[in-house]
Amino acid sequence: MKGILLSFLLVVSSVSYAQMKKNQWAGCLDCFNFVAPTILGAENVNPAEVGLIVYDSYYNMFRGYNSGGVWSKISNEKINRTITASTTLTVVDEFVKVDASSGAVTLNLPSAASMSGKEIIIKKIDSSSNTVTVDPYSTETVDGNGTVATKFQNDLFRLVSDGTNWQHIFSKKPVAPTIQKFTSSCSTYTTPVGVTYLKVKAVGGGGGGGASGASPGTAGNGGATTFGSLVTANGGSLGGNGGTPGGAGGTASISSVSGTAIDGGTGHAGSWDINGEGGPGAGSVLAGAGAAGVRGGTGGTARLNSGSGGGGAGGNASYAAGSGGGAGAYVEVIVPNPASSYSCALGAGASGASAGSGGYAGGNGAAGYIEVTEYYQ
Repeated sequence: MKGILLSFLLVVSSVSYAQMKKNQWAGCLDCFNFVAPTILGAENVNPAEVGLIVYDSYYNMFRGYNSGGVWSKISNEKINRTITASTTLTVVDEFVKVDASSGAVTLNLPSAASMSGKEIIIKKIDSSSNTVTVDPYSTETVDGNGTVATKFQNDLFRLVSDGTNWQHIFSKKPVAPTIQKFTSSCSTYTTPVGVTYLKVKAVGGGGGGGASGASPGTAGNGGATTFGSLVTANGGSLGGNGGTPGGAGGTASISSVSGTAIDGGTGHAGSWDINGEGGPGAGSVLAGAGAAGVRGGTGGTARLNSGSGGGGAGGNASYAAGSGGGAGAYVEVIVPNPASSYSCALGAGASGASAGSGGYAGGNGAAGYIEVTEYYQ
């Protein structure tokens, strides 16, 4: 009888223990229920204690406050959101889509120093020309740059913290260089957003050609072309009248940048012989010199925006020919890490000398030229 009773008790005990184990998962008979507090943005918890877990309803994820003083993601979902206005990103941002169709957007990054290894991907999703700018925290950089930016749809920035700064490990799609050309005037050049370096070409104005005849006028000197304090391409000098020497070429100089500086050529002297031809103007690096005036003709005008000199007037039976004007200097430089803007000036082309009595006028020199090629990140 005792054996039967003992067997019965063992069976009951076994069933009860199995049922208890089953109910641990179904109803938790020997444990307690844990519900993490819900909050809109874990950063709003103040003070936060190590080990605290909350459900962050702003990002739809669980986050825990770790011993490094940072809210860490606990659940596995990728955090992504779409941004339409300037804002500061947080430690939990992972994939950020930016819609800048309503205006330019600036994204301020969290400190790279506080989250080594953190990765953030940023993508511009709209087709507008409005700029998306990524601005690191304080003096931190992205690949050494104070900011990076784009204005092109579907461009990506994949940024990873190295514990000090942000590294750009996935480049946005290549962007073709853009070019600005200045042919009539230049007072201020503005560097487009996202440009990392410039190539600047500049030529000074050409000198005017000399004239022939009795008491001719005086030709003008070409004007200087400048780009900030970096580039100076001086204009060519005027051609002389009546068989005198041609105008000297302009001088070139560069400062604080690397490049090439080439002084302008000297205009040709007109013929000392009566009935002779005038002297051709000097051609700049861009060519286009004013042609020599033939016997009994005016000097040729230099090609537009070439910076070349005007041609000297032809002579006749009584007067010697005029000389050609000098060419403007030429400068070509690379400008790394350009400033936001530069002052600039376009050298004017000089007028040729007016004809003297019984003679002919010299040709006009050409205005200078500035070309800026803009290269992007």
